[in-house]
Amino acid sequence: MRIAIVIFFCLGAFNISFSQDKIDLLVKSEKILLAGDTARAVAAFSETLRLFPQSFSAALRLAEITFVQKDYFRAIQYSNIANDIAENFVESKKRSLNILGL
Repeated sequence: MRIAIVIFFCLGAFNISFSQDKIDLLVKSEKILLAGDTARAVAAFSETLRLFPQSFSAALRLAEITFVQKDYFRAIQYSNIANDIAENFVESKKRSLNILGL
């Protein structure tokens, strides 16, 4: 039970830290991509990643788009960025749990 509460707390903290500005930029980028303008979508996701360097969603979408475009070098770069973001998130949560003694 105690672990479930801690996990819920960690997930809640993650969602709270997800700012509305970042959500708005991601939605805008997705709409551009949905309209079929991949060049503008790449620019929009890149801008999101520049403003929010810990945006896993932006890095992952850039990896997906560049992979579909067969730009495998950039796809790997963006995949590595997304992986680093995820690893940093997990490590920060582990540190938080260690501080709490769990």
